[in-house]
Order: sequence, then structure tokens, then C-alpha cells
Amino acid sequence: MINNVTYRHLDKAEKAKARQAIQAHADKDLSPLLQHFDDQLVRLHGLVERHTKRRLYRTSLQLQLPRKVLVAREEGEDIELVLRDAFTELARQLKKYKSQLNNEPLWQRPARRRQLREVTKGGDRREAQQALFRDLIKSRLKGLYNFVRREIAYLTASGELLPGQVTPDDVVDDVVVRAYAQQAERPDKLALEHWLRKLALAVLDEQVARRLPSARLVSLETPVEGEIEEDDEQLYEYYQPDEALRLEDLVVSPEASAPESTLARYELVLRSQQLLAWLPRPWRQVVVLADVEGLSDTEIAAVMGIPTEMVAGLRQFAEAYLRAKLRDGGYTAPEEGEEPEAGWVLDPLSIDLPGEVEEEILAKFA
Repeated sequence: MINNVTYRHLDKAEKAKARQAIQAHADKDLSPLLQHFDDQLVRLHGLVERHTKRRLYRTSLQLQLPRKVLVAREEGEDIELVLRDAFTELARQLKKYKSQLNNEPLWQRPARRRQLREVTKGGDRREAQQALFRDLIKSRLKGLYNFVRREIAYLTASGELLPGQVTPDDVVDDVVVRAYAQQAERPDKLALEHWLRKLALAVLDEQVARRLPSARLVSLETPVEGEIEEDDEQLYEYYQPDEALRLEDLVVSPEASAPESTLARYELVLRSQQLLAWLPRPWRQVVVLADVEGLSDTEIAAVMGIPTEMVAGLRQFAEAYLRAKLRDGGYTAPEEGEEPEAGWVLDPLSIDLPGEVEEEILAKFA
């Protein structure tokens, strides 16, 4: 295994400790699982860095395998514990990947098993599984991508995610990899595209959880002192704020709209998106899944992991709030029980998944 790890802002003693821990964990946690892989095709890339103002370490490790890249990110106040947790996560992912290579049953449904038997006559089963999954997932990537874009924009606007903390490309990639690895866990009655949204919400929940421990609670009466220094800006390079999604990115601008579209309509749609972002997360997700994604109450319950009887109540509260707030702002909104006007909640901008991102995702199953 080729080891290539970069260190930032570590003193000499910390760097020596990190190198020793990485070598020890690589030998203990990874090497026994890599015995059947070509050593020259396995590479461990990584970054270990320390906050320039306080005792906080962050590591990002990538284990590159033939046809697969495993990623683990951790942060904490003890560099050895951070590295231990990162290697534990890599080992977990590696075990799961090896189970896939060993042809453990990924396709549990009878129809899929029959299709696999036809495809794999005289061929390689694993390659057939990947090809079948690739064909199933390709037509669903655009819908998943736009669902993720909206959720990231809402979470960023509400402060639950840092600007640029995660990109739609990264989330979609993570969701597809999880979907392939966890096919046996998909509920029988949940359609693939709906299950992908369930996985996407789980990935974003994890990102929000990463944000929460680092968010400091400050009294509103506390005056702001000082300015952001260069070292602090370097720390947040990881979040890439220039790539942050805004609510405006979810709405067709008046200049790009059809001739019949007006500035008033643009303002109404943008205001609707702002109100959605301010809703409690379960309320917003119910509205989006119902009014934008078109899911039934039963499907929404399965995606969100809540009782079906809760869905109608959450949707009623959320839509009543939206109507009231829109009217308070002087906008026209439908009465309860009426179909929402075009451009109220049902008309967010939908864009194509970037071609290079689609190619990179699908290439993992080539």
C-alpha cells in the first residue's frame, strides 16, 4: 500500500505522533483486509491538519482501491483518537466492499434475481450487478440532484449547514454509493427514487450533526469584537464558501424566464423558498416531498421514518404557516383545500446534473 499523507500546522512532535499512528493503524486495521489486493494499486491519501488558534485536529483519508475509493473524515481535540476513528471507518467500509466483491446477495427481489441470471449467463456476476445498477440509477440522477440542491440551500439558509460545507455533487455521489452497498436493506414497497431521497436525507442529517458541535452559542447581547484573521480563513478553506448554494439558485430569474413570467412571480417564488427554509425541518420535508416530489402520505412516512398518521398533520401545519406568511407579505396564496398557484411552492428550478459529475458517478459501476 502506497502511503501519501499531507500535514498542515503541526509541530514536529505532533507530526511524528501522527505519522506513527497512521502507520500503526494502516498495518493493524487495513493491511489484513488488503491481502488479496495488488499492493501497487492500493493508495492511502490523506490530510491531517490543526486549527491555528486552538487544539482541534481534522483528518480526511482516502483509500484508493481498484474501482473504488473509500473516504473517512473526522475531527476532534486528540490527534490519536481522530486518526483511530478515521481508520476504523475506513476498515468498516473496506469490509463492506469486500463482501460485495465476494458476491454476497445484493439483489434480493425475485424479479431482479431472474434478471441477473439472464444477464450473467457465461459472464461475470459482479460486473453484471454493477451494470444493472448503473442502468437503474442513471435515469434517476437528475431528480436526486435537484432534491439535494434544494435541501442544501434550505439548510444553509437556516444556518444548519455552513456555506459550502457540502456540495450537491458530493451528496449525490455518497447516496449512490450507499444505495449500491445497501440494496438488500431497501424496503420492498419503497420505489428506488424515493429510497434515494431517504438516503439523501440521512447523508444531510450527518452533515448537520457535524455542524452542530462546532457551532458556538453566543448571547445576542454580546458585542462582536475583532475581525476574521487570515489563519481563520485558512481553516475554513475546507468549506469552500464560493460554492455555497443560495435560495436564489432555486428560482428561475426574471431575465431567464419565459416572456409571460414577471418580476412579481419571481418574488413570490423566492419568498416561498425563503419561508420553506425557515420551517422546522420535518414540516419542510413533508411539504417538499408532497408538493414538489409528488409522494403519497405512505411514501413520505417511509422516506422520513415517521408514522403515516403524522404526515397529514405536519403538512397541514406547514401549509397554513406558508399561506399566512405569504398573505402577511402582501402576496396572493391559495385558500386551504385549493390547489397552489403555479410558482407558489410547486415550481422550483430544475437543472441537469453536470455531465462530468454523472460520468464520474457512473464510472464507479463500469
